[in-house]
Amino acid sequence: MDARAAADVAREIERAPGPPTRQIVANCPVKRLEKVIGFKLAASAAVIYVRLRGLQREKVLRDAALEGGAGSDRYFDLLHKELDYRFANVGFHLKYAEALVARNRMADAAVEARLILVQDPYNFNGNLLLANSYYSLGLLRESIDVCDQYLAVSGYCFEFSELRELCQQRMGTV
Repeated sequence: MDARAAADVAREIERAPGPPTRQIVANCPVKRLEKVIGFKLAASAAVIYVRLRGLQREKVLRDAALEGGAGSDRYFDLLHKELDYRFANVGFHLKYAEALVARNRMADAAVEARLILVQDPYNFNGNLLLANSYYSLGLLRESIDVCDQYLAVSGYCFEFSELRELCQQRMGTV
Protein backbone atom coordinates (compact mmCIF):
# COMPACT_ATOMS: atom_id res chain seq x y z
CA MET A 1 0.00 0.00 0.00
CA ASP A 2 1.35 3.35 -1.01
CA ALA A 3 1.21 6.58 1.04
CA ARG A 4 -1.87 7.87 -0.73
CA ALA A 5 -3.84 4.71 -0.07
CA ALA A 6 -2.76 4.76 3.61
CA ALA A 7 -3.98 8.37 3.92
CA ASP A 8 -7.32 7.38 2.37
CA VAL A 9 -7.70 4.53 4.86
CA ALA A 10 -6.90 6.88 7.76
CA ARG A 11 -9.55 9.34 6.54
CA GLU A 12 -12.11 6.57 6.28
CA ILE A 13 -11.33 5.44 9.88
CA GLU A 14 -11.78 9.00 11.15
CA ARG A 15 -15.14 9.33 9.34
CA ALA A 16 -16.40 5.98 10.55
CA PRO A 17 -19.05 6.07 13.29
CA GLY A 18 -17.86 5.21 16.80
CA PRO A 19 -15.53 6.65 19.38
CA PRO A 20 -12.35 8.41 18.28
CA THR A 21 -9.14 6.44 18.42
CA ARG A 22 -7.74 8.48 21.30
CA GLN A 23 -10.78 7.72 23.44
CA ILE A 24 -10.46 4.02 22.69
CA VAL A 25 -6.85 4.06 23.84
CA ALA A 26 -7.69 6.06 27.00
CA ASN A 27 -10.46 3.60 27.97
CA CYS A 28 -8.37 0.57 27.19
CA PRO A 29 -8.41 -1.97 30.07
CA VAL A 30 -4.62 -2.14 29.91
CA LYS A 31 -4.34 1.62 30.56
CA ARG A 32 -6.76 1.37 33.50
CA LEU A 33 -4.76 -1.55 34.86
CA GLU A 34 -1.56 0.50 34.61
CA LYS A 35 -3.19 3.29 36.65
CA VAL A 36 -4.41 0.86 39.33
CA ILE A 37 -1.03 -0.83 39.56
CA GLY A 38 0.70 2.56 39.79
CA PHE A 39 -1.62 3.66 42.62
CA LYS A 40 -1.22 0.39 44.52
CA LEU A 41 2.53 0.51 44.07
CA ALA A 42 2.69 4.06 45.47
CA ALA A 43 0.46 3.12 48.42
CA SER A 44 2.57 0.03 49.14
CA ALA A 45 5.75 2.11 49.05
CA ALA A 46 4.25 4.56 51.57
CA VAL A 47 3.26 1.74 53.92
CA ILE A 48 6.72 0.19 53.69
CA TYR A 49 8.34 3.58 54.39
CA VAL A 50 6.19 4.17 57.49
CA ARG A 51 6.92 0.68 58.82
CA LEU A 52 10.61 1.11 58.15
CA ARG A 53 10.69 4.39 60.11
CA GLY A 54 8.92 2.69 63.03
CA LEU A 55 11.35 -0.19 62.97
CA GLN A 56 14.31 2.19 62.88
CA ARG A 57 12.95 3.96 65.97
CA GLU A 58 12.48 0.66 67.77
CA LYS A 59 15.99 -0.41 66.82
CA VAL A 60 17.51 2.78 68.23
CA LEU A 61 15.62 2.33 71.50
CA ARG A 62 16.52 -1.35 71.74
CA ASP A 63 20.19 -0.78 70.96
CA ALA A 64 20.41 2.02 73.52
CA ALA A 65 18.72 -0.08 76.20
CA LEU A 66 20.93 -3.09 75.46
CA GLU A 67 24.10 -1.03 75.38
CA GLY A 68 23.78 0.76 78.68
CA GLY A 69 20.40 0.06 80.23
CA ALA A 70 17.31 2.25 80.12
CA GLY A 71 18.50 4.43 83.01
CA SER A 72 22.05 5.00 81.86
CA ASP A 73 23.63 8.23 80.69
CA ARG A 74 24.27 6.62 77.31
CA TYR A 75 20.55 5.85 76.88
CA PHE A 76 19.61 9.38 77.87
CA ASP A 77 22.21 10.96 75.56
CA LEU A 78 21.13 8.76 72.65
CA LEU A 79 17.48 9.76 73.11
CA HIS A 80 18.48 13.42 73.25
CA LYS A 81 20.55 13.08 70.07
CA GLU A 82 17.79 11.22 68.24
CA LEU A 83 15.31 14.01 69.03
CA ASP A 84 17.41 16.36 66.90
CA TYR A 85 16.85 14.00 63.97
CA ARG A 86 13.32 12.82 64.80
CA PHE A 87 11.86 16.03 66.22
CA ALA A 88 8.33 15.26 64.96
CA ASN A 89 8.24 11.76 66.45
CA VAL A 90 5.84 11.74 69.41
CA GLY A 91 7.13 8.34 70.56
CA PHE A 92 10.69 9.62 70.93
CA HIS A 93 9.53 12.75 72.72
CA LEU A 94 7.58 10.57 75.13
CA LYS A 95 10.52 8.27 75.82
CA TYR A 96 12.78 11.27 76.33
CA ALA A 97 10.27 12.92 78.67
CA GLU A 98 9.99 9.68 80.66
CA ALA A 99 13.78 9.56 80.92
CA LEU A 100 13.70 13.14 82.24
CA VAL A 101 11.14 12.13 84.88
CA ALA A 102 13.34 9.19 85.86
CA ARG A 103 16.18 11.70 86.39
CA ASN A 104 13.82 13.90 88.45
CA ARG A 105 14.04 16.73 85.92
CA MET A 106 10.35 17.56 86.15
CA ALA A 107 10.50 21.05 84.63
CA ASP A 108 12.23 19.67 81.53
CA ALA A 109 9.76 16.79 81.38
CA ALA A 110 6.88 19.30 81.45
CA VAL A 111 8.43 21.16 78.53
CA GLU A 112 8.76 17.93 76.53
CA ALA A 113 5.17 16.99 77.38
CA ARG A 114 4.00 20.38 76.09
CA LEU A 115 5.90 19.71 72.84
CA ILE A 116 4.17 16.35 72.53
CA LEU A 117 0.80 18.01 72.98
CA VAL A 118 1.56 20.58 70.27
CA GLN A 119 1.81 17.69 67.81
CA ASP A 120 -0.91 15.50 69.34
CA PRO A 121 -3.18 17.41 71.75
CA TYR A 122 -5.17 14.30 72.75
CA ASN A 123 -2.20 12.05 73.48
CA PHE A 124 -3.09 10.25 76.71
CA ASN A 125 0.49 9.68 77.90
CA GLY A 126 1.56 13.22 77.03
CA ASN A 127 -1.35 14.76 78.94
CA LEU A 128 -0.81 12.51 81.94
CA LEU A 129 2.91 13.21 81.97
CA LEU A 130 2.26 16.95 81.84
CA ALA A 131 -0.31 16.81 84.65
CA ASN A 132 1.99 14.69 86.83
CA SER A 133 4.95 16.96 86.12
CA TYR A 134 2.93 20.00 87.13
CA TYR A 135 1.83 18.17 90.29
CA SER A 136 5.43 17.30 91.16
CA LEU A 137 6.49 20.90 90.59
CA GLY A 138 3.73 22.15 92.88
CA LEU A 139 1.81 23.75 90.02
CA LEU A 140 -1.46 22.32 91.26
CA ARG A 141 -3.82 24.71 89.45
CA GLU A 142 -2.10 23.93 86.12
CA SER A 143 -2.28 20.21 86.84
CA ILE A 144 -6.01 20.48 87.54
CA ASP A 145 -6.45 22.44 84.29
CA VAL A 146 -4.72 19.70 82.27
CA CYS A 147 -6.86 17.05 83.98
CA ASP A 148 -10.07 19.02 83.35
CA GLN A 149 -9.20 19.62 79.69
CA TYR A 150 -8.53 15.93 79.09
CA LEU A 151 -11.63 14.82 80.99
CA ALA A 152 -13.74 17.25 78.95
CA VAL A 153 -12.73 15.33 75.83
CA SER A 154 -12.59 11.76 77.13
CA GLY A 155 -15.53 11.81 79.53
CA TYR A 156 -14.03 9.65 82.22
CA CYS A 157 -10.49 8.54 82.88
CA PHE A 158 -9.62 7.45 86.41
CA GLU A 159 -5.98 8.56 86.18
CA PHE A 160 -6.94 12.15 85.54
CA SER A 161 -9.83 12.08 88.01
CA GLU A 162 -7.59 10.78 90.80
CA LEU A 163 -4.81 13.24 90.04
CA ARG A 164 -7.31 16.11 90.04
CA GLU A 165 -8.60 14.96 93.46
CA LEU A 166 -5.02 14.76 94.80
CA CYS A 167 -4.35 18.31 93.62
CA GLN A 168 -7.56 19.55 95.20
CA GLN A 169 -6.74 17.82 98.49
CA ARG A 170 -3.24 19.29 98.47
CA MET A 171 -4.70 22.73 97.80
CA GLY A 172 -7.27 22.20 100.56
CA THR A 173 -10.26 22.84 98.29
CA VAL A 174 -11.95 19.48 98.83
